[in-house]
Amino acid sequence: MNYNEHNLRGRIIYFTLVLFILSEMIAAQPKQLILNFGYYTKDFNKSNITEIDESLKRWAEVIKKNTKIEMLVNSVMNNQFYTTIDEMIDKLSDNKLDFINISAIDYYKHDLKNKIVPILTTAKTKESKYERYLLVTHISSAVSDFTKMPNSQIVIPNSYSSGLVKLWLEVELKEKMKNKKSKIVLVESNKNENEALFSIFFKKTDFAVIREDSYDIACELNPQIKKNTKIISKSAHYINAFFAHRKNYDPEITEEIVKVGMNMDKSVEGKQILNLMLTNCMHQIELKDLHETENLIKQHNKYYRLKN
Repeated sequence: MNYNEHNLRGRIIYFTLVLFILSEMIAAQPKQLILNFGYYTKDFNKSNITEIDESLKRWAEVIKKNTKIEMLVNSVMNNQFYTTIDEMIDKLSDNKLDFINISAIDYYKHDLKNKIVPILTTAKTKESKYERYLLVTHISSAVSDFTKMPNSQIVIPNSYSSGLVKLWLEVELKEKMKNKKSKIVLVESNKNENEALFSIFFKKTDFAVIREDSYDIACELNPQIKKNTKIISKSAHYINAFFAHRKNYDPEITEEIVKVGMNMDKSVEGKQILNLMLTNCMHQIELKDLHETENLIKQHNKYYRLKN
């Protein structure tokens, strides 16, 4: 082998070694973490989807600012909105979604216990993670409980909880009015809870269902509401909807997201984001917190089949 051949061979070995070292260095670099979140558009008012998307992007920035986990600091949140629940579940099953927001009704209807783990729910107060529904009427009404209701309408205000409210009322009607001749009609209204409550106050509506937190806040702001209305039935404590991660997802990342979520209401920026989400705070939840909700859905399934 002459000098030129030897020199060429040496250069080839050298460059091969350099390329190998560079490839190893590139492989050793941490990959950017993409957090894939899925949302079913039916769970939101169409006009609010842009605001929800913006709030979630800002939430991602809060997570990145408040974590010491390097992968989360450099992460990207990818929000996907689906027009059908089946499409979202298919993506989840293919591990193309890491987190989803889902109603308790859909969680049980599609039997997702083996696919996702509940972690966070939103609420109006820090005192309770649950929702409770109140059947309200005017103080002058002769009706004192559900079983004494005459032929009448019950207004279900337009809210994210209206689906679960309707399930509760339908179960109540089947179990408490089965031997009664009264005809009770459930009216799904375009009114929000405050409008429905004032309609009761001014005797324009006979009965309406209001979430307990909403009722308490309204009574605190206007004590006359409490004096001129009364509660004739109360539901159990339910979880209406929640965030969940797919089974076997990185527990360290999940724990960090839960921690940031639970502290969102402690900063001005966090409160602004929660306001965009139309809520006041977040609570950590576990599967056991859905016990009463599961019981309601089981009771409902005795009488009805859940509709799409």
